[in-house]
Amino acid sequence: MVEGPGCKLKGEKMKAKIVGQRVQSISGNAVDNRPKRDLDKPTPFHALIGKKVIEVKTLGKELFIFFCSGQCLRVHFLMAGFVRYNGASEDPDESAKKKVPEKPRLQLNLDRDAVSMYQCSTEMRDSQETETRWHDYIELDICWKSFNHERAAKEIMDVRNTERIICDVIMDQTVLPGVGNIIKNEALFDAGINPLTKVKDLTKAHVTRLVKMNRDFSLIFYDCRKNGKPLHKFYKMYRFSKCKQCEGKVTKCKPGEYERGTYFCAQCQDNSLRSGPCKNSLLGWASGVDGCKNLDLPGVHV
Repeated sequence: MVEGPGCKLKGEKMKAKIVGQRVQSISGNAVDNRPKRDLDKPTPFHALIGKKVIEVKTLGKELFIFFCSGQCLRVHFLMAGFVRYNGASEDPDESAKKKVPEKPRLQLNLDRDAVSMYQCSTEMRDSQETETRWHDYIELDICWKSFNHERAAKEIMDVRNTERIICDVIMDQTVLPGVGNIIKNEALFDAGINPLTKVKDLTKAHVTRLVKMNRDFSLIFYDCRKNGKPLHKFYKMYRFSKCKQCEGKVTKCKPGEYERGTYFCAQCQDNSLRSGPCKNSLLGWASGVDGCKNLDLPGVHV
């Protein structure tokens, strides 16, 4: 899954590249792969031809391209989506792929550049409705510059979530937009919280710490993607079979609503508020625990 940090970087690059340009033509599977009887009819995407791009924004895992016509193109990069400009392969989310689809999902041919979006979902939205939703949720975006920690904690502890397990709640894009499976697993480990715990069994202190760990790991994620650093060097739990803290066995499961791969150490993640890692961890570094004082983490403000 393309998580919030990756989507944010895509949006930043796209904004710098295409704002001010007009759409000259469109192509891709979204417009070409239709029944023969419909090929002579315009798709909703054809309405973008001749329209100028006026803004590009992201919210969590969603990217929005706004046009002067009051229309908006919403893009979700799903599990492994990526973008090419003028055919060049520069997106970090494409680098590990062995095979690239022959055709993009949608390609916008602009005044100076061609933007090709692969392995994603695309749909047209109303600009005003999208803008309103963006303003309502942006301070919950885990990568937003003015991320609201307090509101995020309140959203997690809201009555609608009390019976849900915490690993589902922090993956809910109406609660913490941008948090994906990697961030989820690492943040829960750093916070010392068992992912199968129901929200009603967590205190405000638990949730506050968990919000912080989600935020901090997201900034590491962003920094690695932006500067070409290997993110896996910061993993302490995701896809491990042995805990890097206590060397105990890691539990692997696919619980809850989303059934996404979940990894945890029952010994280190016991919800005690004293639990969690200290070896090479955000929590240990912030606490000044011996062995954690010299950790240099880029882009993290603890």
